[in-house]
Amino acid sequence: MVNFPKRNQITSGLSKGVLAIEAAKKSGAIITALNALDQNREVFALPGPTDSTKSFGTNRLIQQGARLVMTVDDILSEFQHQSPLNQVELLPELNREEEMVFQKLS
Repeated sequence: MVNFPKRNQITSGLSKGVLAIEAAKKSGAIITALNALDQNREVFALPGPTDSTKSFGTNRLIQQGARLVMTVDDILSEFQHQSPLNQVELLPELNREEEMVFQKLS
């Protein structure tokens, strides 16, 4: 458990931004968002019900200046001025049998 904060710090440092979807008052998502702020990364948050303890952290982040996210376009529009990422082929070329297995698993 001691490694989670350090791992989250590395993750936020490697990212252009962090999206918090659910976060209690004290949670790993909040720690990661605070790390992102310290690292000059964008912080986005999905709002939640005001009476939910799982939304307290995300709603507080929005209240403190995180960008409110309703759709993925809210995030994509933030980064449109930056050069597009290079596309990486995640799958090697598959033979017919492998392709059929992949399609079934998908």
